Amino acid sequence: MGVRNPTACYRELGAELVRIRKAARIPGEVVARRTGWSRTKVARIEHGLMDSTVTDVVHYIVVCGARLPDEAAVMELASLAERKQGYWLSDKLINNSLRSLIYHEAAANCSIDYEPLVVPGLLQTPKYSGETIASDSGITPEGVDAAVRTRMERQRILRGAVPRRFTFFVHEQALRLQVGGPAVMVEQLLHLVLVAALEHVEVRVVPSSAGARSVFGGAIQIVGARRAQSAGLRGPAQPRTAPRRDRG
Repeated sequence: MGVRNPTACYRELGAELVRIRKAARIPGEVVARRTGWSRTKVARIEHGLMDSTVTDVVHYIVVCGARLPDEAAVMELASLAERKQGYWLSDKLINNSLRSLIYHEAAANCSIDYEPLVVPGLLQTPKYSGETIASDSGITPEGVDAAVRTRMERQRILRGAVPRRFTFFVHEQALRLQVGGPAVMVEQLLHLVLVAALEHVEVRVVPSSAGARSVFGGAIQIVGARRAQSAGLRGPAQPRTAPRRDRG
């Protein structure tokens, strides 16, 4: 395909997304409604006039009813477009495992998440998220910023146009663990209260007083898709191939 500049990459990406949409026989306004985007944003993405993120592309594919494995080339093009743009915030470590997680979260009608050590990723503030990601060795400051950006983009589904049900089981010790200092924790706990007030979000605290019964193993996430056969499980029962920052 030769050497492509950022503009050419995004134009090619937009054309591929239009192909997917037309194959599904879905008009652009339906994509806008299902994603919660404006019709202008959909049009600009399809014409390559804005810098689409990998998360944007996954959500677009989901609302068109396409399968992520079938559009692997499109996902690679999305990653290439970000790298060609020279984003220092480009999350170069979004691998197949994390893409799959984003896809299943976007396609799900319900999600149950248990986290024993930290606040689940979908409920984290940027500062809290940055502190937890930075605790991983080998991640550069630029990589931390990129991973935080991706995690914040994942959180769009909490306020998406498509109704979904989210249930989070957070261990008491995760709320008591000091991450990044008092100011970070105050902001995080306040954010947790505000998100828990959403009608479709339920946050339950697993008390430490329950002793051994309060520990279910490592972090686990059960995602229920609109079609039962598409349900997914992420947790200690399966080998984890994605970086730790996809947790939550």
